[in-house]
Amino acid sequence: MKNLTFTIILLVLLGTLATAFVLAEELTDVSQLETLETTNLEMQETASEIAEQTKDFNKVGFADIWRGNGWITNEEKGFLIYGFWAHQSYTKNRETDIKHLAFGKLKIAKVGNYKIIKENQTNLSDSIVFYVIPIGTKITRENAEANSVGTLSLNKDKEYADLVIWSGTLVLNSGANSGTYQLKMATIKNTIKPAVAKTFAGAMQDAKKAKSVSFWRKIQFWRNKNTK
Repeated sequence: MKNLTFTIILLVLLGTLATAFVLAEELTDVSQLETLETTNLEMQETASEIAEQTKDFNKVGFADIWRGNGWITNEEKGFLIYGFWAHQSYTKNRETDIKHLAFGKLKIAKVGNYKIIKENQTNLSDSIVFYVIPIGTKITRENAEANSVGTLSLNKDKEYADLVIWSGTLVLNSGANSGTYQLKMATIKNTIKPAVAKTFAGAMQDAKKAKSVSFWRKIQFWRNKNTK
């Protein structure tokens, strides 16, 4: 009887220890938590990229930004996602043919962040296809496909006054999580006035110019300023 009691107690202790190990493995420091939200700075950068790409043309209407959350899954894996994209219509030399430029970012929890750019310049519709491009790659309308590592395809399922529901597929062609994923996502839309987008673009240009000034030129400027 004593042996049986001891065995039961031992099993309970082992179970408790196993649970403790599992909990310890799942615990994450708050500073390590991933965020799938986007910052105002990221949206400003995207708006400035749109403004930069279309600066030599005539803009048509305001710039729009769609942003939202969702998830992707396949038979083995699933991840939370966050995405946003900005859109600007424009014409060349006041032509009647209107072009549409759209790109932004896609964040995939525990996988990584990517840029996205619409594969063609047709008007936004109920179906959109983006090229998926690694962060850090400088993209233009011309080199997007060559630098892509996959595609993001969205189909509008339902549109409400303040919400759009999307489904679609995400294809990643490289990396440990390569494969085809089914997607569900909900977005909201905001409109940016041209003056605001222009301000974003100007601020980004000033920041780039500041970075391009060499260390020695900054030192020289400091010396001249303090010897007057």
